[in-house]
Parts: sequence; C-alpha cells; structure tokens
Amino acid sequence: MAQPKGGQSSGPPRNPGLLKFIKSKRQWDSNRAAEAQAAGFKGWHERGYLPHFDAPGVTQFVTFMLTDAFPVKRRAEWESLTRDTNDSDRQRKIEQWIDRGHGECWLRQPALADRLEQILRSQNGTLYAPGKPG
Repeated sequence: MAQPKGGQSSGPPRNPGLLKFIKSKRQWDSNRAAEAQAAGFKGWHERGYLPHFDAPGVTQFVTFMLTDAFPVKRRAEWESLTRDTNDSDRQRKIEQWIDRGHGECWLRQPALADRLEQILRSQNGTLYAPGKPG
C-alpha cells in the first residue's frame, strides 16, 4: 500500500509481529476460543496495530498514551477534535488521530513493549486483579 506524501498512512500503524503474536495466543487458548467464538465472541484478534481479546466474562481495558502522542507543535491539527460535544464522536476522532502514530511511538519497539509486558505480568494479582478497581 502506498503511503501518502509525508510518509504517514491514513490508517493505524502496522505492527509486523502482531499477526504472529495473535496466532500464538490463539493456539494457547484454542479450547476456550472455540467455545467463545460459537457464542459470538472474537477471542484473540487485532485491528491492525494492537492485540485484542474478547471472551465471555472478560472485562479489560489498558491504554497507554505517551507524552508525545499529542505534540504541541501539531496542536492546530488536533485541538478542534476536543471541542466535539458528542462524547462518542469526540473519543472516536481523538483515538483515530492518536492511532496515526505521532511522536516517537516507543511501544512499537519490541524490546520496550516486551519489558512493559513483563512489568504488567509481574504485577498481575498484586497491583491489580480481575474485578479490582485500578
């Protein structure tokens, strides 16, 4: 796919290792995934840039917005998005803008993303747990 002038794509950034990651998670979770899919859940899937997990009884949401995701030097591009009076539309527009990958995008670097995953996993059940407010 050709990129627009300036090198920025109009969709979410692509993570080359994502499909491999999703495939491995599906293999690991194959029994429950088949049951979940039969019930209409997606199991492990992706939208091009982040892994997602959809299963019965699972509520989850983790967001990392790095400091440079909304660069001040590009304020003219994103400031109007914050004024939308419809909460849902405003959130969708802001997320689309963030998904373009402005800034350094540190978590695209496998070593940093892996380290963050290790930290989160090490705190599972201690710092946070299912049903425990964050």
